[in-house]
Amino acid sequence: MMSKALTPQWSSTPQSFSAAHSLMVAGPSELVVEGLSLGAGQPLLGRHSTDKHLGWDDAVGLHAGQGLLDSFATLAKSTIGSGILGLPFVLSRCGMVPFLGSIVVFAALNSYTIMLLVWSFEAVRLGYPGFHVLEFDYPELGQCAYGVAGKWAVLIINGIDLWGTLVAYLVVIADVVCPVMRFELDQAIQSHSCGTLSDGRWWCSPVSLLARREVVIVLAMLAIWPVCSQSHIRSVAISSHLGLLTMVTFVVYIGLSSFRTNFFAHLQGASLWPEEIGNFIISIPVLAFAFSAQFNTFVIYAALKQRTPKRMQLVTQGSMNFAGAVYAILAVLAVVLFAGQVIEPNIISNFALRDFGFDVVRSLFGVSIALTIPTICFEVVELCVRVFLPVGERPSFTQRVVMAGGILGVAAVVAMAMPSLTAVLGLVGSTTTSTVSFVFPPLFYLKVNQVTMSIANVGPDKSYPSRYGAWLMLVVGLSCVPVFTLFTAFY
Repeated sequence: MMSKALTPQWSSTPQSFSAAHSLMVAGPSELVVEGLSLGAGQPLLGRHSTDKHLGWDDAVGLHAGQGLLDSFATLAKSTIGSGILGLPFVLSRCGMVPFLGSIVVFAALNSYTIMLLVWSFEAVRLGYPGFHVLEFDYPELGQCAYGVAGKWAVLIINGIDLWGTLVAYLVVIADVVCPVMRFELDQAIQSHSCGTLSDGRWWCSPVSLLARREVVIVLAMLAIWPVCSQSHIRSVAISSHLGLLTMVTFVVYIGLSSFRTNFFAHLQGASLWPEEIGNFIISIPVLAFAFSAQFNTFVIYAALKQRTPKRMQLVTQGSMNFAGAVYAILAVLAVVLFAGQVIEPNIISNFALRDFGFDVVRSLFGVSIALTIPTICFEVVELCVRVFLPVGERPSFTQRVVMAGGILGVAAVVAMAMPSLTAVLGLVGSTTTSTVSFVFPPLFYLKVNQVTMSIANVGPDKSYPSRYGAWLMLVVGLSCVPVFTLFTAFY
């Protein structure tokens, strides 16, 4: 890992991007594979992959080098996550034209800010000593730019972002399980000729508690807690691939179902514009959450074969365009499928129970969530370890149990208070996700680029992105975060 006090230096020998591997020095406890160095003391944050975050364990598995297609698949897989469930609702609120236009804009903006991080990577590689490719992550970039304050800012904001994703998953569990529980309990009661849950008999209230949102969230938290308290999570690879399989099955099922309806007539009847401008504004943070992939940039770029910014740009643009296409197709198909109905904040809630095809999709979602939540909670625990414990100290089992319980407990309370999935996605997207995606990348790029160029005693390098563009992105990001947060919270 890079030293705590990073002093920028410029080698007396001119360095090019292709020759910059010579800056890396491997110690006796480090593994060097094809010019990539992995030390024994990797950053704790990001060792494992989650719904939206790849970990350094992924990079270790990719150290031999990924081609363009593999890197594209990795970035696309880490981009398409739980935000997809709220996009049909967003389309129904903001209209077809603004929604599709926003998809294009967010794909372009995220491609741009990811490339700012890539060029920051290159600037740091040339201007800072002790640089190790596989040990460089987002917090380390923050430290290079603004010292310990920059590193802590990234750790805290990313921790809250991960925790917000955890809240979103607990809300998804409630949305998926509660209708099923109520339906099954009602069927069981009717089969014993005891009436229904809504009869008002003395035993109805206690039995119906099992189908209440709050009870389901608490039970889910208690079931997940022991797994989250472990020192290692083994479900990472399974949850990653199952999550992708679930999303593909979901899109295919909705597509097949929508084409069995009067597709073109329903499509023509879809609203083109929002009824109120506020409906469009509060939809933007959900899209910001859906496209977020900046935290995975360094893992994927470090593993890219014949690594250059130009090759990474192909990967980034391809992945963002693919994610945008999937989001647009899914949202349009869902709106067509449920034409004439109210689109729920979580599209799963629109599907009828005892629909065999969707029961399969629902089951896949359930298993995927059960495997993914522990990895997200594990990441937040590891972040707390990195923030609160001395460097190199590992927590005891009791400490992990307490931290995991506190993280899950607070997340459960917040999930109970949230009115819908899109409310969670909107709040997280307008605050932490927007900061990680649109504020930190230009902010850090401007700093490390300036430092590297000044140490090299040269003028601006034309191969780097324009500083004017980075400044514009920074101003837009800083302006949008408070505006969208206020709209999401109070509109």
